[in-house]
Amino acid sequence: MIDNNVKAEHLGGGVVVFRSALELDWNYILDFARNSINKEKNEMYKPAVNPETGEECYINKSGYFFSQRFNRSNARKRICYSQIC
Repeated sequence: MIDNNVKAEHLGGGVVVFRSALELDWNYILDFARNSINKEKNEMYKPAVNPETGEECYINKSGYFFSQRFNRSNARKRICYSQIC
């Protein structure tokens, strides 16, 4: 959204803050990010059987096997930003 009421504030050293330059729907962006993460997690690991051990497991998109004890919800390093987690 273009807003002609943008206020530029020079902080020094060539750094300028443009206040009111951009207006975003942060709730939409956070919901989109959460939904994208959940969708990817659900598609990333599929139930399978390890051909070497016969054990039920998960297989990821790269073809690596993970035992049933593997927790898909903690599959990626959890990085929390203020409202995301």
